[in-house]
Amino acid sequence: MNDTLHLFDELLEHDSGSKIFFPLARLYRRQGHTQRAIEIVRKGIENHPDYLEAQLYLIELLCEVGDDATAEGKAQSDFLK
Repeated sequence: MNDTLHLFDELLEHDSGSKIFFPLARLYRRQGHTQRAIEIVRKGIENHPDYLEAQLYLIELLCEVGDDATAEGKAQSDFLK
């Protein structure tokens, strides 16, 4: 799995606007690196603010690490406009 993570990391590094950030974040989460997954999703959303599935995944990840306040704020700012 580490080879896959490395490959995806390199692909994202060469094309920061790619949507490959989403499966990469999911892989990091599966490997137990939830904080890294959060970082990747946040950066990806900067390039793709309308990517609803990524927005929801970020909220899920934030809840998973116990950052409920940030998750709630994100949900309110993104979905209750």
